[in-house]
Amino acid sequence: MTASGLLTIASLQGEAARRGGGGPVPRPFSLRAREGTIRTVDGRTLYAQGFADDAGSMRIPGPVLWAREGEWVVITLHNEAPQEHGIAIDGVVATSPVPPGGEAVAAFLAPRAGTYVYHDPARGPLNRALGMYGALVVMPAMEPDRPWAGGPTFDRQYLQVVSELDERWNIAAGSGTSVDTGSYRPNYFFLNGRGFPDCQVDPDVHIQGNVGETILIRWANAGLVPHSMHTHGYHFRIVQRDGRPDVRFLEKDNVPVYPGRTMDVLVTFDQPGSYPIHDHILMANTGNGVYPNGIMGMFEVV
Repeated sequence: MTASGLLTIASLQGEAARRGGGGPVPRPFSLRAREGTIRTVDGRTLYAQGFADDAGSMRIPGPVLWAREGEWVVITLHNEAPQEHGIAIDGVVATSPVPPGGEAVAAFLAPRAGTYVYHDPARGPLNRALGMYGALVVMPAMEPDRPWAGGPTFDRQYLQVVSELDERWNIAAGSGTSVDTGSYRPNYFFLNGRGFPDCQVDPDVHIQGNVGETILIRWANAGLVPHSMHTHGYHFRIVQRDGRPDVRFLEKDNVPVYPGRTMDVLVTFDQPGSYPIHDHILMANTGNGVYPNGIMGMFEVV
């Protein structure tokens, strides 16, 4: 372990030797902290911060990190922004703040199969609220059609990251003035980084399927306030909470997902039709006060 509590590559090699195996083959990820802008559903351009991979520009949410349960995961964070940044997966790993131009390596054993939020813990909630977040999805080592080894099966899976922003924070941060992080009143709400209807171009948001199929939806709340996900047309069964199996398989049509937490559910298409998926909190269905420009997706089932 390093002083910050992170595994190093050398310690990964040592752990593999202790277990009697050869050197590990880490699953590497490279993330770059950058500044940029986002375009809101009503056509405004706002300052933002976000993660990028080596080949792309800043995006919100950041690149999805896919791993298998028990793999060594190595994330290299390059700070290309003019302020401190870091990366954390709560309960799994966290880096110390990385100065501008610096980098840090977060190495860890992939946790139990499930969905996790990664985010930037530097500068309190500010960096995260400006867009520094994404999702880590950990699959079972040998059963890609199950949420965990031995769990129920599904035909396909979808990831939906819910979040929001308070434009006052973005405007202040973009102009270099201080941000009052004690006052947070979000006025834009996002599903995979966009409000409705812009988010409908995302196949993880506009879900298409056939009667008789069962799908897994992974809901990850990367924002700072609770969201409450609601489906029309179909009930869902809760199968995981924060990477922990929930074998009660509670059947619901509405469930709260709290900040930094995740909820994985199974939906079986038992009838054809077009039905919305949306946040049951009314304000979160809006974009700058306009309904329904917030958190809303669709099922299209034939």
